[in-house]
Amino acid sequence: MTTASLFPTFSFAPQNLDQVINPWSFWNNSLSQFGLININYTASRDPEMEKTIVTNVASYGRQLGRIMDVLNLLIEKDLDKATLTPSQQEKLDSYTDMANKIASAKQGKPLDLSLQEAEEFIKKLSLLKTNQPETYGQIVAKLKAVA
Repeated sequence: MTTASLFPTFSFAPQNLDQVINPWSFWNNSLSQFGLININYTASRDPEMEKTIVTNVASYGRQLGRIMDVLNLLIEKDLDKATLTPSQQEKLDSYTDMANKIASAKQGKPLDLSLQEAEEFIKKLSLLKTNQPETYGQIVAKLKAVA
């Protein structure tokens, strides 16, 4: 009796092995974020439709830009600002500040510092004065140089 007849031909390895090698598949499949913006279509009720819209119709930025254009029109034309509560006025001011910064960025202009951002900076600076006097002194010296 031969050895071949005692042991049937059996192998765990496939007889034919075909595999597409794509060096970027690791990035596409394993990492969920590539860059600063992570778009997760799975949170949508219809992820394929969401992907189709963003890819073929309008990016999220374009969609938001058009919404902002209409909102700006409504604010300029119909909004009676005298009837706003302080909280509503603050929200409107925050939106307007953001819209102005976006417009400046689109035109390639340097971004302006809002009053609110300046106040936040001043609060942080006063904390530095107490907690990190050396850093506080360096920042004040730089501010004096440009003031």
